[in-house]
Amino acid sequence: MNVLITGGGCREPIDGVRCVTNMSTGRTAAQIADRFAAAGAQVTALLAVQSQLPESAPLQENTRQPETGRSGSPLLRLFRYETGAELAALMEKELTSGAYDAVIHAAAVSDFRPAVITVNGESYPAGKNAGKIPSGSRLSVTFEPAPKIAVRLRTWAAAGNPGGKMTIVCFKLTDGADSTERLRAAAVLFGEDTADYVVSNDLSEMKDSGHKFALLGRSSADGELPVTIRTGTTTEELAESLLMLIRQQYCACAKNSGTAGPA
Repeated sequence: MNVLITGGGCREPIDGVRCVTNMSTGRTAAQIADRFAAAGAQVTALLAVQSQLPESAPLQENTRQPETGRSGSPLLRLFRYETGAELAALMEKELTSGAYDAVIHAAAVSDFRPAVITVNGESYPAGKNAGKIPSGSRLSVTFEPAPKIAVRLRTWAAAGNPGGKMTIVCFKLTDGADSTERLRAAAVLFGEDTADYVVSNDLSEMKDSGHKFALLGRSSADGELPVTIRTGTTTEELAESLLMLIRQQYCACAKNSGTAGPA
């Protein structure tokens, strides 16, 4: 079973030393990657530069050989990214060059990115090439919508594995939303045919001591809200739920195609 997992938060540069980011730690993705590797899955983890690493991750990127002094797993391969564009490039390369059975897209991708910075009345393109804006300057930043990554996953996967079946799990974070609002937010991902399953969680319920989640599936009726498959209160429960779900999908696909491999 070959699984691609993303995690952590993007950092979008304002200038050469400043950026816009989010509060994602990558801890959830790291624990999911560890659980899948422990179960024998071949895992490729694409993690933000500042995010938490899986315990089973090698110190060196793009290798399955663990370094001395780290309990790395030869089943886990690691790549790091900083911006949403870098993450998209990594995902495209991975999905178009090989057959993945599942993608767990837990990365907190930026919805907006700096486009133009205006310093003391003069405007410049935002980004690392802008140098360092002097302190004390009057600064305004114009943002633009960042390209969506999730909507391109099926296209990339079809190029890498024509006719293959890949399960896509996306994450949808809300903040202070009630149960109906959370379902409606997740429904967008199903409506775009982006996700097969969605992990819904709310910032108000994400604490160091617990991580409430709902694993959602597509409704059988058009226009209906997603259905809740499973709920839990810890990251460990979430990782186990995803492992069971994707292993089930993998085994069903292998049976239908007449091929079988270790799950």
